Order: sequence, then structure tokens, then C-alpha cells
Amino acid sequence: MSDSKIYDVVVVGGGPFGLAAGYEVAKAGASVMILEQNNFFNQAGSSGDLARMFRTMYTEEFVAELATKTMKHWDALEKDAGVSLRWMGGLFNFGDKDMGNDTPEVKALVLSEFLSADELDRNTTWADR
Repeated sequence: MSDSKIYDVVVVGGGPFGLAAGYEVAKAGASVMILEQNNFFNQAGSSGDLARMFRTMYTEEFVAELATKTMKHWDALEKDAGVSLRWMGGLFNFGDKDMGNDTPEVKALVLSEFLSADELDRNTTWADR
């Protein structure tokens, strides 16, 4: 006779959402099994591999706001893990200068700076024109 274990919750899919669901259920005290057809962190999933970009600059206002709000969840996950899970760098976007402060990311209070061509020349060493 083989030993078998009964789990409180079975999560089908070990991508970002499946892992997040399993993590939260386990934190609540339930026993969890996560079923994934491939290896974890594989090329078949929506996240592709271990290195992905998390950004808050989006053209859709609700997505920019949602991305900004999720930062507190990343902070909590890093605290629980006891290690840094993110490296926060910069993101350089080109856009319509006439939009000004009426962009979704600015409305969502994303830290951003608008540079003119002259300011870009002064502030960047890599922008050859």
C-alpha cells in the first residue's frame, strides 16, 4: 500500500498567478499542492523565465494604477522571503510631447520626469544623435 497525502487545496498551473494563489493559501494555513506540466520558471509560461520587467508605465490608466498598487504586495513578499526579489532600475520611454502631464502613469502618481531634447543631451551619455 502506498502512502498518499490529502491536500486542502490543489492549484493547477504553476505560473505567476498559480504560485501566488498557492502562496497565499499556504500562508493562511492550508496544505497546498501546485501542479505544473513543465518545470517551474519555463519558457512556456507568461513570464518566460527568471528575468522579467515590472513596469508602471502603461497607456491604459487602469493598468498603470493597478501596477502601482501591486508594489506594496512585492514589498510584503520580499519581507516574507527575507531577500530582495526586485532590482528597481529606470525605464526610458519616448512619447508625444504634447500629452504633457495628461498621461495614465502621471495620473497614477508614477514617479516620472519629462525631458526635452536638450535636457536629454545633458542628462544622458548614451543618447547619441
